[in-house]
Amino acid sequence: MQWDFKRMFLGTLQSFLVVIVIALIVGILGLLYGYFQTREFCLSEYQNWFIPKGLTQLRRFLCVGYMHNSSYLNAVVALAVTSLFQIYKKRQSSHQTPRITSK
Repeated sequence: MQWDFKRMFLGTLQSFLVVIVIALIVGILGLLYGYFQTREFCLSEYQNWFIPKGLTQLRRFLCVGYMHNSSYLNAVVALAVTSLFQIYKKRQSSHQTPRITSK
């Protein structure tokens, strides 16, 4: 049996909200990590990073680079948490009677 459109749509919106919240949290944590990692740094530590010539705010650029790199971690965390959220919602809704809509 399938759930009605409204319930499925609401579950999808809730999942999107979970992903957005995780993206914000992990992005801010990545930025903070970059901030603390670049308190004191040597440019040779970042020789594998692309650093444009004429860059005037090197530390800010590196912090944003850390934030960018944390977005890859964000994808994994969001996938895991959203999957667990969907399992939770499925178990929660299995105790309720589905409403069937017909056309």
